[in-house]
Amino acid sequence: MNDYFRILGVLEILELYRRIYEEFLADPVSKGKKSELEKFAGGLYTTTVEAFIPNTGRGIQGATSHCLGQNFAKMFEINVENEKGEKAMVWQNSWGYTTRTVIIQSHLSDFVSSLLYFGGQTNPLFFFPWCCDRLVL
Repeated sequence: MNDYFRILGVLEILELYRRIYEEFLADPVSKGKKSELEKFAGGLYTTTVEAFIPNTGRGIQGATSHCLGQNFAKMFEINVENEKGEKAMVWQNSWGYTTRTVIIQSHLSDFVSSLLYFGGQTNPLFFFPWCCDRLVL
C-alpha cells in the first residue's frame, strides 16, 4: 500500500533479472523502460531487460516487470484493509521471465547443452529450479 510496491518493487525485480542473466548465466543485458506503445496493456509502466543478438543487431526481451497501478483492482474490485483500518484498493505489480532463456542458453556451448541434458531428456527445470515449487528430475 505504499510507494515501495508502486515503484521500488518493480525496479527491485528488474535488478534481480539483470543479476540472473549477468551473474548466473554470464549473458549481458540492458535494463530499460518500455514506451507507451510497448508497455503492458492497462499498466502504468513496464520495465525490461533485453539481450543483444550480435548477428542480427537486434535485442531480444529477456524479462519484464510491470507496475499495474490500481487499474485492475478497480476493474475487479480488489480491496484490502489499509493501516488505518479503512477499505482501500490494492496496487499491483506483475513480473515475467521468458522461457526463451532456456533456448538461448542451450545454444551457448556443448558444455551448457550437456548440463541441460539430464536423465535421458532435456530438462530445463534442472537449470532453472526457481521456476516451480518442487524440482522433478
